[in-house]
This record gives sequence, structure tokens and C-alpha cells, in this order.
Amino acid sequence: MRSAARPWRLSATALAVCLTVAAVALGETPIPTPSQGDAPSPVPSPTPVPVPSPAPTPAASPSPSPSGVAPSPGSSSPTPIPTPSPIPTPAAAETYLLPGNVSLDVSLGSANVSWSAFNSTGGDVVLYEVALGTSSALTSVKNFTAVGTSLSKDFSGLSLNVGVQYVATVRATDTVGKQNTSSAQATLASGEIAVSTTENTTASLTASSGSNESEAVSISLNLAAGALPAGSSLLVAEVSNFSDPTIGNTSEFISTGVSAVGGSFQLAEVINGATQGGQLRGNDGILLQATIPNSVSASRFILLLFNVTRSAWQDASKTCATPYTAYNQSSRVFEARVCHFTQFQFFADDSTTSNLTNTSVALANDFTGATTSVSLRFNLNTTLGKLSSFVAQFPGEFDLSSATAGTVFGVDGGVSFSKSGQQVTFVRSGDGSVITANSFIELQLNNVALPSAATPTGDFYIETRDDLDRTVDIASAVAGPAIVCRTDLAARTSVVSSVAG
Repeated sequence: MRSAARPWRLSATALAVCLTVAAVALGETPIPTPSQGDAPSPVPSPTPVPVPSPAPTPAASPSPSPSGVAPSPGSSSPTPIPTPSPIPTPAAAETYLLPGNVSLDVSLGSANVSWSAFNSTGGDVVLYEVALGTSSALTSVKNFTAVGTSLSKDFSGLSLNVGVQYVATVRATDTVGKQNTSSAQATLASGEIAVSTTENTTASLTASSGSNESEAVSISLNLAAGALPAGSSLLVAEVSNFSDPTIGNTSEFISTGVSAVGGSFQLAEVINGATQGGQLRGNDGILLQATIPNSVSASRFILLLFNVTRSAWQDASKTCATPYTAYNQSSRVFEARVCHFTQFQFFADDSTTSNLTNTSVALANDFTGATTSVSLRFNLNTTLGKLSSFVAQFPGEFDLSSATAGTVFGVDGGVSFSKSGQQVTFVRSGDGSVITANSFIELQLNNVALPSAATPTGDFYIETRDDLDRTVDIASAVAGPAIVCRTDLAARTSVVSSVAG
């Protein structure tokens, strides 16, 4: 007989094992099995695993309806189809207009410009244009002039200046409109000007020293009618390598306070193609006007000419029979008359004067009415050159009408003598040597008549002049000797005789 069925039971331990296995299968943390005898702990609820939310889908922008009416809410629009980008067009190849080589020849009245063909990579050159001017004003003589496709241009009827650097500019244009330029420079070094025997002849030049245009001197010349014979011409030329300005020696010349301004230039007479020097005919010579540049700060200027015979510079204006020179400070225009054909140079004159020392005047006889010798004695303060001179002004009590030059001590070489009223001048001839500073000088003058009455005489004035005839050292008030009566002279003679006896 079968026994009655017994109910199925699980112990607590078995139940815990089952739960653990199930948790592992589900990926949960197993619940620890309680030890026997321990009070069962409450079973915690399993931690829920968060489920990630799906990313929101951006709403498509509604496309406008063909009629321009906005779509109804909730309706969907079709996705627009992107327009393809255009395919870029390849850039056109760059073209070039390569310049040619330009040459320039100038004379007083004309200019010739020629050039090699410009080379265009984009087409042919269809036009050339030519301009003439200076570096600071490219079209100052002639503006751009079209010449078609010719490769040369002659300009005539010009009035160009000697000593100026001119610039010719050629501009080319090709079939695609591209332009380019090329240029050439040329300096008008000299020019011959036909002269008239009945009218004055004018000319212009610029005396510049190298590339320093800021110190260039602009000069205009006015040659008197008849100063040159018929058939001759006036040569005007710049001199790039002019003779050293030697006055005694170069260092002495510089020390006298004179510095060159601009460049040197030459004036000459041309007869039958041959260049002549020497002196102009007549007394009017050439009137020269020069504009001194503002960059030169001196307040006095001098025009010198080079004396070939003496190898020295001289004041150009004082070589004329009628000397003339003037300077307008406000307009900065210097004027001078020149009467020789030679080389010229402008100089700024910053010289100063100083005083002679140990000055005195001695008489060979000092009694009234005597004709005697007078000695002027002094020491130089400044060195003098070979063409220097000495000037003395006598007080009115002395009669110089028959005076002649006596011995000159301290000066070698030839010395010439001249007088005008109460002034006498001793001029060195250039064949001696330089006289150094502090040298003792004595100038003797013979046949000077003393006044007929005993009286103190006035003061003497003495000055030295350099090779340019500029005052160097002065003595403005040298006391004159007293003139004594003949009776005083007889008394002095008797006293001397008694002492001697």
C-alpha cells in the first residue's frame, strides 16, 4: 500500500543558493548566504540599470511651399537637394612687357632719343611715347609725345643748359593694354654759342659738383656785343676735374675761410674750331649772374678765376679794367663782371680778420718841410700767399705826390707799387714764397714830403690782403710821429755836438 505523499520543502540554505544562481544569471550582484545560526538579514532591492535615452532627431526646417504659403503644423517637408559647386575656370596666363634699352644724346638746342624694341608676351607693342626732363621733373622739357611704333625721336628748338643731367623716358603700350617704361640719362657737358657783334649774347649753365644737386649754382651769362670778333663763338663747359685751388698751397687756401660752392666751369672763345683763352675785348666783358642755392649758408661769396700763368686763383671781378661785383642777400643772386677766358669757380667766403702786432711808423727825418723816407713796421698774424698785398693809408699831413717805393723787408720775390691819393699798395708778383704768421714786415716809402708846420700827425691805417684781395690782418690806428721845427732840430744838433765834443 502506498504511503501518503509528503509535501516538498526547501530549506533556507537551499533557497539562498537558488536565489544566488538566479542573480548571477541575470547579471545582478549575488546576495550573500547567511551563516547558520545568524539572523537572516533583509534582502535589498536590486539597483535598477539606467537605460540611455535616444538622441533627439533635429527637426527638418520646413521648405516653403511652391505658392509661398508656410506648411501646416505637423506636416513634413522634403529634404532639399544640395546644388553642386561650379567648376573653377583656370586663370589666364600673366603677360609681360619687357623694356628696351634707351640712349640719349643732348646739345644746347636738341636731343636725340633712341631705344631697342620692347618685348611683349601678350601681344605686339602698338605705341611708344617719349618725354624729356630732369631726374626731379621727368617732363619738364618735353611732355610724353606719341611716336607710333618708331624706335627714335629727335627734339629740336630746345634751350638746354650746360652742366644739367637730362633724362629721356620711353613708355610703351601693347595690344592688351599693358605699359612699361625705360629711361636714359645724359649730361650736357659743353656747348658752343654763336655770338653777335651787334647784340648781346646770352647763355645758361649749371655748375654742380658731382651728384650733389642741392649745391648746384644756376648761372646766366650776358656777353657784350663786340666782345668777340665776327665768326667766333662762346664755349661754355663744365669742368669735372678742375685745377686745385692753390694759393701758395692748398692748406693755406682752405685755412683762409673759403670753400667751393657747386662745380667749376670754363668760358672760352672758339675761332675756326680752335679754343682760345686770354682776355676779352673791350671793358664790358661778360656779366655773370648766379643764383646761390639755399643749402649754402654763407653770407658772402666770391667768383674766382684760375690764372694759368701764376697757377693760382684770383678774384675774377678784379681782373677787369672796370671791376664789378654785387650780392643780393634776399634774392641770393651774385653778380660779377669777368673779362678773361679761363676756368671759374664759386666760393663761399667765411673769412675773418685779425690784428697786426708790434705796429709802428718811423721817419728818417722828422723836421718840418723835409722830404724823407717813411718806414711802416709790423708783425703778421695770418699767413700770406704768393699773391698777397699790403695797403697803407697815410694821414693828410703827408704829401705823397712824389712818393716812390723803397725797400720791402721780410718779403721775397717781386713787388709792385701803386698809390691813389693818401693810399699806397704793395702787391707781390707771385714768384716768391709764402710768408708765415708772426713774420716781421717793413715797408719803406721814399720821397715823402712832411708838413711845413710842426704838428702831431694823424693815425696811419695798415692792412694785409690775401691772394684773393680780401682783408686779412689790420691795424686801424697806428700813431703817427710828431713833426718838429727846424729850430728844434738845430737845438738838438748843437746839444749832440757839445756832448760829442
